[in-house]
Amino acid sequence: MNTLIYYGLSLCLATNISVQSNIEQLRKNYFGATQEESICKQEIERINGSTSESAIEMAYHGAYHMLWAKYLSAPLSKLNSFKKGKELMDSALKKRYGDPEIHFLRLTIQQHAPGILKYNKNIQEDIHQITQHWESAPSTQLKKQIKEFFVSNQLLDETHLKKLQL
Repeated sequence: MNTLIYYGLSLCLATNISVQSNIEQLRKNYFGATQEESICKQEIERINGSTSESAIEMAYHGAYHMLWAKYLSAPLSKLNSFKKGKELMDSALKKRYGDPEIHFLRLTIQQHAPGILKYNKNIQEDIHQITQHWESAPSTQLKKQIKEFFVSNQLLDETHLKKLQL
């Protein structure tokens, strides 16, 4: 009986570590994917092969698909990739609304999406959710990326930036 319990706990721990390392990899490569097609393609293929899709993974999956659209040449392919990503992002937000990382991913896409897509209506909502739930961001590295994004895109004034402690 103890062996069975130990095996079950070991399996749960291994699965959790696998999911965490997958999320870390998605985080690590996200900004590289905005500049390099091969990184974006690699991450989409990797997450497509994943058996677990938490809300965070779903949000990254969506963000990578929306990024992928910029690397495609056919207009219909671009639109379909973007739509697939948007659906994944919306599903992730339904699962974990208020999660600063998910709102951050959506914000990065909205900030740079072509105007014709009309995917920019939630920018202020995302900024609010990120700043409101700042303390629950999972890592200092992520907080640093978010703060750098806010600065480089001039989304917050100095007073609000100072409130975002690292």
